[in-house]
Amino acid sequence: MLLLLALGAGCGREAPEAALRPVTLPALEGLPEAAQTQIAQQHARTQASGDGEAYGTLGQILFTYDFLDPAEAAFLNAEALLPEDPRWPYYLGMLYRQQGAFAEAAARFEQVAERAPDDVLARVRLAEAYLELGRTGDARALLGEVLRADPDLVFARFLLGQVAYETGAYREAADHYEAVLARQPEATQVHAPLALAYRALGDDARSRNHLEQRGNGLVRLADPRVQALDAFKQATGATAQTQGEALLNAGRYAEAVGVLERAAGQEGAGASTFLNLGVARAYAGDQDGAVEAFEEALRRDPTKSNAHFNLGAIYAARGQPERAEAAFRAAATHDPRSGRAHLELAEILRRSGRCAEAVPHFEQALEILPGDVGARQHLALCYLRTGRAADARALLE
Repeated sequence: MLLLLALGAGCGREAPEAALRPVTLPALEGLPEAAQTQIAQQHARTQASGDGEAYGTLGQILFTYDFLDPAEAAFLNAEALLPEDPRWPYYLGMLYRQQGAFAEAAARFEQVAERAPDDVLARVRLAEAYLELGRTGDARALLGEVLRADPDLVFARFLLGQVAYETGAYREAADHYEAVLARQPEATQVHAPLALAYRALGDDARSRNHLEQRGNGLVRLADPRVQALDAFKQATGATAQTQGEALLNAGRYAEAVGVLERAAGQEGAGASTFLNLGVARAYAGDQDGAVEAFEEALRRDPTKSNAHFNLGAIYAARGQPERAEAAFRAAATHDPRSGRAHLELAEILRRSGRCAEAVPHFEQALEILPGDVGARQHLALCYLRTGRAADARALLE
């Protein structure tokens, strides 16, 4: 069902005497037995051969199961041994973006764009990183090039909508978002920013209409490199988890719940399975079931930042600010590079009149998400309320 890139494609000769990093085999408890075997065997093959392709494959498998630190080491080794292969900086860019290290991600996607000028997806990923860094001008220019090369690339148009909105071009933003929904009506996440664009244009009726239709169906981007990662899970027979994730991403929440509940009932189901089950249940309207799944994910892995964050979102929506604050604080503690966790925590603190406590979290959020206009405005407000008028003026200039 998923495409798998030929692993030998585009590979150059291995660089001699490359300096390699140790790739430590992570603790595999909680993974299905087939997945544990897959990782252990590839680690052993890599240690025995020491070649770039083996390190790259090991990195892909580790990345698939969210073992980011050893995956990074494996990808860096693959890059050192096969310096002309664009796959490894691409995966490193994805890994750094997942960690919230957007500058590092942008640098890696720039490498890919230089090595493979016709790689449209690398340019889309680079534009996405630029947007997260607040480099809207660079993102706009790059996305324009992408759409001239491939006018049907809907995800690029979605990003252009974000660029337009953040630069105050609300009519352009609305046009881009409408074009996305015309091509992918199941991408219900687009209704929320489209509602904001219409509100900025003074069209309250359209704004309310799209706000009522908002959801979490994602804008699809067919990326063979991501599909290659999914294929590693399929190879272990982890099809219920993989199928559930696909249904979740497609916005088919009720179906995803059924599939993920089967995955959660399998021996060795890990925290990620329960995390995805919680998300599916939440979007299917079962908030209590979602809380139960997120709590189970945290019993299996108390450091799972996304589970803490999702609990915080549910508690906030239920009007339980104390519990939401604790959950968002845990999310920010376990993943200090989660800009959204810092931002949501800061907003709860601000709304409860604790601006002095909110300021460092707003500042951290803006360091990670420099293009977030709302965070900038609310930080300026907290500066004013804590007697830092000069800082507020400087922030808004």
